[in-house]
Amino acid sequence: MDFGTTIIVVFIAIVLIIVILILKKVFSSSQIEHAAKLMDNGNYSDAIKILKSLINKNDLNSKAHFLLGECYLRQENFEWAMPEYKNVLKISKYSEGFSEAKVRERLADIFLHYNMLEEAQKEFLLISQLQPNNYQIYYRIGKIFKDRNYLTNAYSYLKKAISINPKHLDSLFLAGEISYDQKRYSDALEELQLVLRIEPEYYKAHYYLGMVHMINQNYNFAIPEFDFAIKDPEFKLVALSQKGRALFESRNIEKAIIELERAIRLIKTENVTSL
Repeated sequence: MDFGTTIIVVFIAIVLIIVILILKKVFSSSQIEHAAKLMDNGNYSDAIKILKSLINKNDLNSKAHFLLGECYLRQENFEWAMPEYKNVLKISKYSEGFSEAKVRERLADIFLHYNMLEEAQKEFLLISQLQPNNYQIYYRIGKIFKDRNYLTNAYSYLKKAISINPKHLDSLFLAGEISYDQKRYSDALEELQLVLRIEPEYYKAHYYLGMVHMINQNYNFAIPEFDFAIKDPEFKLVALSQKGRALFESRNIEKAIIELERAIRLIKTENVTSL
């Protein structure tokens, strides 16, 4: 075989390889699209079969790993979803519809499901580096710090969230709650009143505002705040209890008994409030 023929053969071989690679990519893309449509229709079992087949052919197919994780997540199969998202991060190739931040947030949510707070927090901290103006991420970091009882750190991240979005109610409320817990009552008053100026029906903010008034022995201001807080199912029992206490402290004994009896009827388990 002369040199010219060799060049032609090599050229044809290269062209064939390129064509095969293009066909593989086109086939993979069409299969990915088909799997995504199946997922949209709630047909996760068939979508999983297609995605697993694609991964078996190419374990570096990050989109297939991501969609497989999405299938498991929608089925609430968190244990199987977790390694798929980790695989995407390991491959570190992203495209439209799934960014690194989105994958890390999915992983963080799974960690939260398993109460793995520190691991979830690490993911959110990494996301904050990718999205430094995302106030929701700072809020979630702050909330985890609060749940872990690192109140000063929590407050710092909540203030970051508020600096980006001064009207983010959840951040303002948690900041006010932390200020109350740390006995910074003037800060708590300011933060909670701001929440209620933005959203008067943010009922749990009324509870802590009532507690600040209680500490200042302003019982006439505390009682109506507890009346609002009663509308929040999570705070109804403690709000009734504190309203009864405020009525008792203001020497309105008969009304105090009525509110405390209402609270007693709500008790399902014994705890500090019920006692």
